[in-house]
Amino acid sequence: MPAPGYVKSADLEALPMIRRLLVWGKAARYHALPQIVMPWVLGGLVALAHGQFDALLYGVTLLGLVLAHLGTNLLDDCFDFATGSPLIRRDLQVQGVRARMGKCQYILDGTMSIVETFLVAAGLFCLAFAVCLYLTWRCGWPVLAISVSAAVISLLYSAPPVRLSYRGLGELTVGFTMGPLTVIGTYYVLTQQIRPEPILASIPIGLLISNVLYCHSIMDFDADKANRKITLAVALGSKGRAVAVLPVLIAVAYGTIVVGVVGGQLPSPLLLALVSAPMAIALVASMRGFLRDPEYEPPRRWWMGPMEHWDDVEAAGIGWFMVRWYMARNLLTATTLLILLAWLIELGS
Repeated sequence: MPAPGYVKSADLEALPMIRRLLVWGKAARYHALPQIVMPWVLGGLVALAHGQFDALLYGVTLLGLVLAHLGTNLLDDCFDFATGSPLIRRDLQVQGVRARMGKCQYILDGTMSIVETFLVAAGLFCLAFAVCLYLTWRCGWPVLAISVSAAVISLLYSAPPVRLSYRGLGELTVGFTMGPLTVIGTYYVLTQQIRPEPILASIPIGLLISNVLYCHSIMDFDADKANRKITLAVALGSKGRAVAVLPVLIAVAYGTIVVGVVGGQLPSPLLLALVSAPMAIALVASMRGFLRDPEYEPPRRWWMGPMEHWDDVEAAGIGWFMVRWYMARNLLTATTLLILLAWLIELGS
């Protein structure tokens, strides 16, 4: 049976275009767009704080980022499906290995064919490249350099033979492209400059984006190792070592802000980001609890942030996973919003 909300490829021709676009959008995981929108907002706020802003360029930049992000998600699924990863994970699950399913499900259940998925991804990238050319014409060759760098990194993330996501570099690669590259690129479009403030402000966001994937990989350690996927957690050799590195990753994110403020490169309101530290502590504690008992589901608290569709999560039997994933995602969201609020305060001062 197709997954709820999807329709099979054979039925797509009979659908209105708007519904067809929604099918593609859901496959491309449009629900994750806030993760690319927040760094874009940060780049705009820093530029505005420096007295430079162009609404048209800012809006066109967002369009390009959204198109590239959705295309990357679909392309990643194409490569994963082509290499058999979803089928391997399904076999592992049958054998009793804790292997979460769900990725490429719309291809597996016939909602979209792999050819259609690739063509939609290619179309999105073509549109994103057209946006890139316009911004390059308006703002200069560094826009093209930043955009091409991000595109190449995104391609190498899952495309053989490099497959950075299978060589222990996936988490940091995603954090770098969605954090610093996005913020720096947005800032450059608006100012035609590269300065230390947007770079330093983007590092915590990039690290916390990486942290979402890193927590994911710790909980998927056994399945990834059996699938010969070398995530950063697998590269560290054990779940215990991976969990031990987790607070270091988070500490560097917060430490960058403190160092930037103390050194005078970042405005003092950025220290507001430290308000989310209790969420980080709770996340580390829950991941340590996962080591002791993987089946244990930590209690959900209001201050951990929203955890939507929980009835569906419980019905699927993945509450143990999703509660920790939500905590990591909500830590990213809360910290980023605090950083954005800090720049708004700086603008008003």
